[in-house]
Order: sequence, then C-alpha cells, then structure tokens
Amino acid sequence: MQWILNAEEMKACDEKATGELGLPSICLMENAGRGCAEAILDHLEEEGGAHVTLCCGSGNNGGDGYVVARCLANAGVEVTVLSTVPGTRLKGDAAVMRQVAERMGLEILDLDDESEVPDLRETDLIVDALLGTGASGAPRGVAARLIAAMGDGSVPVWSVDIPSGVDASTGEVAGVVVQAAHTLCMAAPKRGLLLPPGRDFTGELSIVDIGYELESLLEGEPWAMADPHELAALLPPRAPSGHKGDFGKVLVLAGSPGMGGAAMLCAKAVLRAGAGLVKLAATEETLAPIIGHMPEVMSLPLPEEKAALRLERLLKALEWADLLAVGPGLGRSKDTLALVRDLVLQSPIPVLVDADALEAFRGKAELLGEAESALCITPHSGEFDRLTGGAESDSPHARAMRAQALATELGLTVVLKGAPTVVAMSTGDLLVNGSGNDGLATGGTGDVLTGLLAGLAVQGMELDQAALLACHVHGLAGDIVAEHIGHHSLTAPDVLEALPLALKALAEDAHVHDHDHEGCCGGACHSDEGKGDGCCGAHA
Repeated sequence: MQWILNAEEMKACDEKATGELGLPSICLMENAGRGCAEAILDHLEEEGGAHVTLCCGSGNNGGDGYVVARCLANAGVEVTVLSTVPGTRLKGDAAVMRQVAERMGLEILDLDDESEVPDLRETDLIVDALLGTGASGAPRGVAARLIAAMGDGSVPVWSVDIPSGVDASTGEVAGVVVQAAHTLCMAAPKRGLLLPPGRDFTGELSIVDIGYELESLLEGEPWAMADPHELAALLPPRAPSGHKGDFGKVLVLAGSPGMGGAAMLCAKAVLRAGAGLVKLAATEETLAPIIGHMPEVMSLPLPEEKAALRLERLLKALEWADLLAVGPGLGRSKDTLALVRDLVLQSPIPVLVDADALEAFRGKAELLGEAESALCITPHSGEFDRLTGGAESDSPHARAMRAQALATELGLTVVLKGAPTVVAMSTGDLLVNGSGNDGLATGGTGDVLTGLLAGLAVQGMELDQAALLACHVHGLAGDIVAEHIGHHSLTAPDVLEALPLALKALAEDAHVHDHDHEGCCGGACHSDEGKGDGCCGAHA
C-alpha cells in the first residue's frame, strides 16, 4: 500500500518523527536533500550535464535545496544557487544548511524584487526548491519571476517535493507554476501530485526516503494507492473442476436504439473478466441489430411498451442472476428512469449502476441508501455532479472528498472515473488508481469498465475489492494497447481485446509472488550468475 498524504498529514508525520521518535529535524532535511541529490546525479550520469542551477526559497524546501547543492558540488558538479531571500532572513534548519553551503564557497546569488533574473537557459538542469508543501495561493515576487523564467522548457526542471505553484493537498494551481520533468517527493506522494491539474505539472514521480516509516505515524484515514502485487492477490480463484455456473451470472440492462454498442461492450467485458454467463436485457428494437454479433451473450427481450411488464420480467430474471449491471447506453426517457429506480431499489442481488442509470437518482443520491442490496456506482465527473448537486467548476479534489463522504454515509462503493480514477469504498477508505493513460479518454471505455467490474464481482468478490481490481486491470489493458499503437488511436474495442492480456499479466504476477523464491527458481537467482534467463523475476 502506498499512502497518499495532504500537506497537513505530511506535517503531522514530520512532527511525530521529531517528537515521538526523537529524530532531529535537521536530519530529515539532510536525508531529503541527499536523496534528491542521488537521484539527480544518477540522471546526470545517464543523460549528461555538468552544471546545475538550484532555485531556493525561504522555507524548509529551500533548505532541502541547499543540501542538494552541497551534495552535487561534493560530487564534482558545477553548482549555482539562486535564492529568493538573503541568508540573514532564513531561520532554523534552512539557515544552517545555507551557512554550510556558504562556507563551502558555493556560488549563491540573492535575488530581490529589483534583481534581474539570470538566463536559466545557460544551465543543464534546474532544481526547483522554491515553495514546499506548506505553500498555498499564487506564487509572488521573486519566486514568481523565477518560475516564469523556467517556463520555456528548454532546460529540464526537477522539483523538490512538489512543483512550485501546485497546491500539495488539492492539486489546484492559482498562478504561475513549474512544469517539472521530474518531481522528487518526500516520504509519500502528495494528493496534489496525482490530481488534476497538479498531475499535469508533476512529470515523472519518485519517492525519497527521509528516514522514517510512515505506517506507525499516520492517523485517521489517509488516501492510498494499492500495490499491483496486492491487487494481483485479489484475482478470483478458479477451480479446475468448475463449470460456467460456478463463475457467476450477470444480468446486464443496457442499450437503446442507436446505443447498442455500449451494451455490446459491457456484456462482452463481463465474460472477458471470467464470469460464467451473461444475459443482456434490452428492447427487441435494440437487440435486433446487435445480438448476432455476440453469440456468447444470452438475451432477454423486453417489451417496447408496458413498463410494468418490463419491471416484472427483470425482477424475475434477477432470480437467475447473481449481479445486476445497469446503465450503459440505456437512454433517459421518463419511463426508463422510473424503471431503473424501481429495479435498483428492489433488487435482491448486488447492483452496479452506471451511465444513464445514474440519471434516475439525479439530485437524489440519498435514495441509493434505501437499496436492499449492495451497490456500486461508476460516474464520471459530470454524472457525479448531477447526482450529488455539485458544480462543473468543482475541483477534482473536491469531488473525490465528496465521493468519499457519499460512500461512507450510504455504505456503497463509488468509482469516480477520471484521471486518475478514485475508488471510495463503503468502509470509508479512498484509493487512487495508478494504471491507465489519456488514450482511455474515448467513448465506450467506461462501458468496458462496467462489464469488467461486474464480471469480477460476480465471481465472489466484494464490490469494494472488485472495483479496485477492475480499475487497475482496465487501466493496465489501456497501457498494454498504448504501448503497441500509441495513445491517439486507442479505442474501446482495443481495451476490450486487451483485457485477457492484462488479466494474464496480473495472474502471472500473483503466481510469482505466491511462490517461495527458493522453490520457484532453485535459489539460482540469488547469485549474480543466476540473474537473467530462467530467473523467476521476484528478486529484481
């Protein structure tokens, strides 16, 4: 599990480390700076470069920067430091680190409001140590001018802890902001590095060990990102003697005239997930043009008229099914939405509510709490705003917090689709999905996710766990496709076809980590001679 912290949680952990553990704060700064310097030196060795310019601010982030400068200089790198304040105005550990750098004879140029900012294109790498996780609002003064000077992109920028100008807790950007090529984050990722728009300025993200283990210092319910190995362990087991009835039956209510593709993608994804049987319920007009294209899917024709008869047939079909998935391409007619409300609230089996079906509860999310069975909803941001009364101007962070509150209050699972997708669990936890790419931002991929989630859940998984696993596998399938054809041309059928590869990769990962290392490769790969061909890969 990778914890994801906001600024307050990070500050609390630092204070506990210095207070309860007795770890001097200056040691934390030294560890942070050294860790960043080591990563930068590795980069310079690989990519080349002999001169680094460090931009240091007035707080602890600037203090980290002075440690980086000293370590780089000790390694033979030519270093220039640009400071937004004179050394006499620094306090605490940052002042100590500045004094050490001065005594070493490092070139330090103090800038003020009247100073001309040097041309930053004359260096090989820029280190942004201006504003740390405690900063908020738009950068001002010299810091703002330095950030602007970094902005032409001709020289890569590596940010210490967070790109200056990004709010560490929310990812919001209020003014000028550093476009980092790489962000070296202390102890754990910050929320603002993973949420838009901050994630767009983060670049590659690395975690720097600053000398303490987070687990014992955390309080409350911090956000997290599930480890892929942990997710692999969630894959439903399959008995060698099992038959199709053992792997679950899903009823899908989806599709409408002109939207049959959504129903097809969803139903096929159910089976790609490993479910035994799937039955697609739709009107005859919807089924007619698509049913011949998916012989593996059973169908349940519904009458065009007589809403009461449609509900009666669906409730009867729920006696056969183990899970109901409703929504993709369903349409939003008054009769349809009334049918959805009745079906979702009366269903005796778990229900997955997606897309158009969410409109049945528009502005009335509390009704979902009256459902007889477990629920999972999978809205994108617009659908979630309509469901909960949010505004289009709301930040991704605000939506995630609202999703967490809704899941906790109503005891359901919320999959808030986006970049990244977040899963608010019925237990109150919130996890951020780490797989996927921008190629998934195309029509139909959400329908694939719905079917995938339903197909996993019906194999005996709780909806919370199925949601986590489905989001990871869905994103992984998108990554597999993008690796071969790029991001621009990715389509929903591509993702559907890549699901077996993603599940296979996950199953192989689970198999490797389930084995004792000695047993799976005879211990040979513990030695240098054993690395390479034939190694189980678990020791890499």
